[in-house]
Amino acid sequence: MVDAMKAEFALFPDAKVVYVNVPITDWAQQNSTKPFRSAIQGNPDLIFIIPVYDSMSQFVVPAITLTGASKSS
Repeated sequence: MVDAMKAEFALFPDAKVVYVNVPITDWAQQNSTKPFRSAIQGNPDLIFIIPVYDSMSQFVVPAITLTGASKSS
C-alpha cells in the first residue's frame, strides 16, 4: 500500500511528501502522538495526512488537534 502511494506521489515531483513510520508496538506508548505532532509542526504547509491503518487515526487526530493544524487561517 505504501509503495503504491509512493508511486502516485512520484507523479508530482514538486510535491513535498513526508513519511512517518511508527511501529505498531509503539502505538500504545504514552507519547504515541509525538511523531505525528513533530511532522505537523515541521511542515506548516501540510495539507494531507494519510494513516495507512484506520486504527492509527486515534493517534493522528489528537496530534492534529494539539498542534492547532485543524484550524483554517
